[in-house]
Parts: sequence; C-alpha cells; structure tokens
Amino acid sequence: AHFELGLFGQCSFRNKSMVKELFKTALPLAFGSLLAYAEWEILTVFAAVLGPAETATWAVLGFVWDVFESTTSAIGDASEIRCAYQLGKGRPSLAKLSAYKAVFIAAMLAFAITAVFLSLSNILPFWLTKDATIQAMLIELFPLIALGNVT
Repeated sequence: AHFELGLFGQCSFRNKSMVKELFKTALPLAFGSLLAYAEWEILTVFAAVLGPAETATWAVLGFVWDVFESTTSAIGDASEIRCAYQLGKGRPSLAKLSAYKAVFIAAMLAFAITAVFLSLSNILPFWLTKDATIQAMLIELFPLIALGNVT
C-alpha cells in the first residue's frame, strides 16, 4: 500500500530541525494542557493545607464543576465541527452564523443548568455526602460555583 513507505520507509527522527521544531511546539502545548486538565487536582492539593474536610469538599466540588464543564464543552465541540464544515464548504458567513448561534445556545444552557443547580443547592449536598460538615461547606460554596459557571 501507499502509506507503508511513509510510515515505515523513513526515520523522521533523523531530521533534527524537524524534531527540534516539533518539541518546541509540543512542550508548551503539553504543559498548558496539563495545567488545564489538572487544575482542580492541583487546587485540591493546596486545599489539603486547610484540613481534611476542606479537601473532601473541594474534591466533591470538582465533581460538580466537571458536570458543568461537560455540558458547555459538548456544545463547543459540536459547534467546532459545524463551523469547520461550513468553512470547508467555502461558506464563511454561515460558519460565522453557526458560531454566534453556538455561543447563544451555550450561554442559555449555562444559565438554565445554573438555575436548576441553584434550585437544588439545599438538596444536592445531601445526595453527594453524608458528612454534615462537608454538606454545610458545599451549601456555602454552591453559589460561587454557579457564578463561575455563567461567567
């Protein structure tokens, strides 16, 4: 097949300038991605200084934040594909319209989910944990998480 020569026929690591450029581009992206995906875990380590209840509360809040993040991220992922499709077809005006619609839909979804979340803020902590201390901390922190979701 055609691809075998490209895959197995050459050793691209011998091209030192290309390998250098690859690492020059990849290392900052990898570091940024590590920070983006490990941010909550890093903050959980910092919360450990405050005590075990605070650490557990922060870990539970991380779960709640992941639920928020997944909903808006799903809209973003779908709109990326839609915009790329329109651009690939040579229709930049429709891609722009799709992007505006996606921003609007994501904002409305964030507001709706936040409203449901705030309406359940006195019930949800009891579903997440049986510890009264952690429940009290969660009730205090849920409005801040809700504010973070809509901004």
